[in-house]
Amino acid sequence: MAMLCRATRVLRKVCGLGPAAAARRLSAAEAFAACEGSLLRPLPGLDLPPCLPDNLSRSPTRITTLPNGLRVATEDVPGPSACIGFFVDSGSIYESGETTGVSHLLERMAFKDTKHRSHLNIVSELELAGGNVGASASREQMVYSYDTLKGYMPEALEILIDCMRNPLFLQEEVERQLVLAREEVNELQKNPEKFLHEQLNLVGYSGALANPLIAPEDALARINDKIIQKFYHICC
Repeated sequence: MAMLCRATRVLRKVCGLGPAAAARRLSAAEAFAACEGSLLRPLPGLDLPPCLPDNLSRSPTRITTLPNGLRVATEDVPGPSACIGFFVDSGSIYESGETTGVSHLLERMAFKDTKHRSHLNIVSELELAGGNVGASASREQMVYSYDTLKGYMPEALEILIDCMRNPLFLQEEVERQLVLAREEVNELQKNPEKFLHEQLNLVGYSGALANPLIAPEDALARINDKIIQKFYHICC
Protein backbone atom coordinates (compact mmCIF):
# COMPACT_ATOMS: atom_id res chain seq x y z
CA MET A 1 0.00 0.00 0.00
CA ALA A 2 2.85 2.39 0.83
CA MET A 3 4.39 1.64 -2.57
CA LEU A 4 1.11 2.42 -4.33
CA CYS A 5 0.72 5.70 -2.49
CA ARG A 6 4.28 6.72 -3.29
CA ALA A 7 3.77 5.75 -6.94
CA THR A 8 0.67 7.94 -7.08
CA ARG A 9 2.64 10.91 -5.80
CA VAL A 10 5.42 10.22 -8.30
CA LEU A 11 2.93 10.09 -11.17
CA ARG A 12 1.39 13.37 -10.17
CA LYS A 13 4.77 15.07 -9.81
CA VAL A 14 6.77 13.61 -12.69
CA CYS A 15 4.15 12.79 -15.28
CA GLY A 16 1.96 15.80 -14.66
CA LEU A 17 -1.23 13.79 -14.03
CA GLY A 18 -4.20 15.43 -12.41
CA PRO A 19 -5.58 14.22 -9.07
CA ALA A 20 -8.43 12.30 -10.71
CA ALA A 21 -6.14 10.42 -13.10
CA ALA A 22 -3.53 9.69 -10.48
CA ALA A 23 -5.98 8.63 -7.77
CA ARG A 24 -7.09 5.46 -9.56
CA ARG A 25 -5.78 2.19 -8.17
CA LEU A 26 -2.44 1.14 -9.70
CA SER A 27 -1.28 -2.38 -10.36
CA ALA A 28 2.04 -3.53 -8.91
CA ALA A 29 3.71 -3.27 -12.34
CA GLU A 30 2.38 0.26 -12.81
CA ALA A 31 3.58 1.24 -9.35
CA PHE A 32 7.12 0.05 -10.00
CA ALA A 33 7.13 1.71 -13.45
CA ALA A 34 5.96 4.96 -11.90
CA CYS A 35 8.70 4.85 -9.28
CA GLU A 36 11.32 4.18 -11.92
CA GLY A 37 10.07 7.00 -14.15
CA SER A 38 9.90 6.93 -17.92
CA LEU A 39 13.08 6.78 -19.96
CA LEU A 40 11.24 8.32 -22.90
CA ARG A 41 11.04 11.80 -21.40
CA PRO A 42 13.61 13.82 -19.43
CA LEU A 43 12.92 14.65 -15.82
CA PRO A 44 11.50 18.16 -15.40
CA GLY A 45 14.04 20.72 -14.26
CA LEU A 46 17.02 18.53 -15.23
CA ASP A 47 19.74 20.36 -17.17
CA LEU A 48 21.44 18.00 -19.61
CA PRO A 49 24.95 18.64 -20.95
CA PRO A 50 25.23 19.21 -24.69
CA CYS A 51 25.54 16.01 -26.70
CA LEU A 52 28.41 15.31 -29.05
CA PRO A 53 27.47 15.22 -32.73
CA ASP A 54 26.72 11.82 -34.23
CA ASN A 55 29.64 12.04 -36.64
CA LEU A 56 32.91 13.39 -35.27
CA SER A 57 35.60 14.25 -37.76
CA ARG A 58 39.05 13.12 -36.72
CA SER A 59 41.26 15.89 -35.45
CA PRO A 60 44.32 16.49 -37.64
CA THR A 61 47.66 15.27 -36.32
CA ARG A 62 50.05 18.13 -35.63
CA ILE A 63 53.79 17.43 -35.86
CA THR A 64 56.07 19.75 -33.89
CA THR A 65 59.87 19.57 -33.72
CA LEU A 66 61.42 20.88 -30.51
CA PRO A 67 64.81 22.69 -30.46
CA ASN A 68 66.49 19.49 -29.19
CA GLY A 69 65.24 17.56 -32.23
CA LEU A 70 62.44 15.70 -30.44
CA ARG A 71 59.38 15.31 -32.68
CA VAL A 72 55.98 15.60 -31.00
CA ALA A 73 52.74 14.37 -32.61
CA THR A 74 49.51 15.61 -31.01
CA GLU A 75 45.82 14.98 -31.66
CA ASP A 76 42.83 16.61 -29.94
CA VAL A 77 40.50 13.76 -28.94
CA PRO A 78 37.08 14.59 -27.38
CA GLY A 79 36.60 13.16 -23.92
CA PRO A 80 37.94 13.50 -20.38
CA SER A 81 40.99 11.24 -20.75
CA ALA A 82 44.27 11.60 -22.58
CA CYS A 83 47.30 9.49 -23.41
CA ILE A 84 50.93 10.45 -23.73
CA GLY A 85 53.58 8.14 -25.12
CA PHE A 86 57.26 8.11 -25.98
CA PHE A 87 58.52 6.07 -28.94
CA VAL A 88 62.23 5.32 -28.69
CA ASP A 89 64.44 3.87 -31.43
CA SER A 90 65.42 0.90 -29.30
CA GLY A 91 64.61 -2.77 -29.75
CA SER A 92 66.00 -6.19 -30.46
CA ILE A 93 67.57 -5.09 -33.78
CA TYR A 94 70.00 -2.94 -31.77
CA GLU A 95 71.14 -5.84 -29.58
CA SER A 96 74.53 -7.50 -29.93
CA GLY A 97 75.62 -10.96 -28.83
CA GLU A 98 76.29 -9.69 -25.32
CA THR A 99 73.02 -7.77 -25.00
CA THR A 100 70.68 -10.32 -26.60
CA GLY A 101 67.34 -10.29 -24.76
CA VAL A 102 67.92 -6.97 -22.98
CA SER A 103 64.93 -5.28 -24.68
CA HIS A 104 62.71 -7.94 -23.14
CA LEU A 105 64.10 -7.06 -19.71
CA LEU A 106 63.84 -3.30 -20.32
CA GLU A 107 60.12 -3.75 -20.89
CA ARG A 108 59.80 -5.57 -17.58
CA MET A 109 61.98 -3.02 -15.73
CA ALA A 110 59.89 -0.03 -16.81
CA PHE A 111 58.36 2.12 -14.03
CA LYS A 112 60.53 0.63 -11.31
CA ASP A 113 62.91 2.60 -9.03
CA THR A 114 64.39 5.82 -10.40
CA LYS A 115 66.87 8.39 -9.06
CA HIS A 116 63.96 10.46 -7.74
CA ARG A 117 61.24 7.91 -6.92
CA SER A 118 60.97 4.45 -5.46
CA HIS A 119 58.72 1.93 -7.16
CA LEU A 120 56.27 2.37 -4.26
CA ASN A 121 56.19 6.14 -4.80
CA ILE A 122 55.48 5.65 -8.50
CA VAL A 123 52.61 3.27 -7.75
CA SER A 124 51.18 5.69 -5.17
CA GLU A 125 51.24 8.60 -7.62
CA LEU A 126 49.61 6.47 -10.30
CA GLU A 127 46.82 5.44 -7.93
CA LEU A 128 46.28 9.05 -6.85
CA ALA A 129 45.78 10.16 -10.45
CA GLY A 130 43.94 7.02 -11.55
CA GLY A 131 46.57 6.55 -14.23
CA ASN A 132 47.51 3.51 -16.26
CA VAL A 133 51.08 3.06 -17.52
CA GLY A 134 52.57 0.58 -19.92
CA ALA A 135 55.79 -0.32 -21.70
CA SER A 136 56.20 -2.40 -24.82
CA ALA A 137 59.35 -3.60 -26.55
CA SER A 138 59.34 -4.46 -30.24
CA ARG A 139 62.09 -5.20 -32.72
CA GLU A 140 62.57 -1.56 -33.72
CA GLN A 141 60.94 0.53 -30.97
CA MET A 142 60.43 0.83 -27.26
CA VAL A 143 57.16 2.50 -26.19
CA TYR A 144 56.38 4.06 -22.80
CA SER A 145 52.80 5.31 -22.31
CA TYR A 146 50.62 6.89 -19.62
CA ASP A 147 46.79 7.11 -19.75
CA THR A 148 44.98 9.39 -17.31
CA LEU A 149 42.53 12.29 -17.07
CA LYS A 150 43.50 15.40 -19.00
CA GLY A 151 43.88 17.41 -15.81
CA TYR A 152 46.75 15.16 -14.69
CA MET A 153 48.78 15.47 -17.89
CA PRO A 154 51.55 17.69 -16.38
CA GLU A 155 52.12 15.17 -13.57
CA ALA A 156 51.92 12.27 -16.02
CA LEU A 157 54.57 13.81 -18.24
CA GLU A 158 56.91 14.39 -15.31
CA ILE A 159 56.57 10.79 -14.06
CA LEU A 160 56.97 9.36 -17.54
CA ILE A 161 60.16 11.34 -18.21
CA ASP A 162 61.60 10.39 -14.82
CA CYS A 163 60.96 6.68 -15.40
CA MET A 164 62.45 6.85 -18.90
CA ARG A 165 65.52 8.98 -18.22
CA ASN A 166 66.47 8.10 -14.63
CA PRO A 167 66.02 4.35 -14.05
CA LEU A 168 68.29 2.73 -11.47
CA PHE A 169 68.10 -0.91 -12.62
CA LEU A 170 68.68 -2.23 -9.11
CA GLN A 171 70.26 -5.67 -9.14
CA GLU A 172 67.65 -7.17 -6.80
CA GLU A 173 64.86 -5.97 -9.07
CA VAL A 174 66.72 -7.24 -12.15
CA GLU A 175 67.03 -10.68 -10.53
CA ARG A 176 63.32 -10.66 -9.69
CA GLN A 177 62.37 -9.81 -13.26
CA LEU A 178 64.74 -12.46 -14.63
CA VAL A 179 62.84 -15.08 -12.65
CA LEU A 180 59.53 -13.80 -14.03
CA ALA A 181 60.97 -13.67 -17.55
CA ARG A 182 61.99 -17.34 -17.32
CA GLU A 183 58.43 -18.21 -16.31
CA GLU A 184 57.14 -16.17 -19.25
CA VAL A 185 59.44 -18.01 -21.67
CA ASN A 186 58.29 -21.38 -20.30
CA GLU A 187 54.66 -20.38 -20.82
CA LEU A 188 55.45 -19.13 -24.32
CA GLN A 189 56.85 -22.52 -25.29
CA LYS A 190 53.50 -24.06 -24.30
CA ASN A 191 51.65 -21.71 -26.68
CA PRO A 192 52.25 -22.98 -30.25
CA GLU A 193 50.87 -19.83 -31.90
CA LYS A 194 53.15 -17.38 -30.11
CA PHE A 195 56.12 -19.74 -30.22
CA LEU A 196 55.68 -20.29 -33.97
CA HIS A 197 55.49 -16.54 -34.64
CA GLU A 198 58.82 -16.00 -32.88
CA GLN A 199 60.47 -18.93 -34.66
CA LEU A 200 59.25 -17.79 -38.08
CA ASN A 201 60.94 -14.45 -37.55
CA LEU A 202 64.19 -16.16 -36.56
CA VAL A 203 64.34 -18.30 -39.71
CA GLY A 204 62.77 -15.77 -42.09
CA TYR A 205 65.28 -12.96 -41.62
CA SER A 206 69.00 -12.55 -41.37
CA GLY A 207 71.12 -9.98 -39.59
CA ALA A 208 69.68 -7.82 -36.82
CA LEU A 209 66.05 -8.55 -37.78
CA ALA A 210 66.68 -12.17 -36.84
CA ASN A 211 67.49 -11.24 -33.25
CA PRO A 212 64.97 -12.82 -30.84
CA LEU A 213 62.43 -10.49 -29.26
CA ILE A 214 61.82 -12.91 -26.38
CA ALA A 215 64.99 -13.43 -24.37
CA PRO A 216 66.33 -16.99 -24.84
CA GLU A 217 67.38 -19.11 -21.86
CA ASP A 218 71.12 -18.59 -22.35
CA ALA A 219 70.62 -14.81 -22.47
CA LEU A 220 68.59 -14.83 -19.25
CA ALA A 221 71.44 -16.68 -17.56
CA ARG A 222 73.89 -13.97 -18.67
CA ILE A 223 71.94 -10.69 -18.28
CA ASN A 224 72.61 -8.56 -15.20
CA ASP A 225 72.21 -4.94 -14.17
CA LYS A 226 75.51 -3.89 -15.79
CA ILE A 227 74.53 -5.29 -19.20
CA ILE A 228 71.11 -3.62 -19.02
CA GLN A 229 72.66 -0.26 -18.11
CA LYS A 230 75.19 -0.55 -20.94
CA PHE A 231 72.48 -1.20 -23.54
CA TYR A 232 70.23 1.50 -22.07
CA HIS A 233 72.89 4.23 -22.30
CA ILE A 234 73.66 3.30 -25.91
CA CYS A 235 70.08 3.10 -27.23
CA CYS A 236 67.88 5.11 -24.87
